[in-house]
Amino acid sequence: MSSYLRIFLGVVFLFSWSLDSLASECSSLVANKCSGCHFTQKLCPMLEKGKGSWAWKRSVRSMKEFGAAYTKQEEKQLVKCLSNPDEHVRAICSGSSAKP
Repeated sequence: MSSYLRIFLGVVFLFSWSLDSLASECSSLVANKCSGCHFTQKLCPMLEKGKGSWAWKRSVRSMKEFGAAYTKQEEKQLVKCLSNPDEHVRAICSGSSAKP
């Protein structure tokens, strides 16, 4: 196997691992920081509406004012995860009794 092919396969492996890691990070961050207080009743309808990053940034900052505890980096990551939720984040709402 050529060294270029080994390098390419290594990069592909690392890239796929980092995507899985990010998806896992998003779902655990949302589960730990959001659904603990809202029990998905408020979170899931908002995810279904497809709010953009500006609206999520406002919501996340508002929750911090109400006492939610997260770092500035976690705040940025929450906004990213909520404004563009993947199947892992949406799975938090699967089977929940969320009401609009």
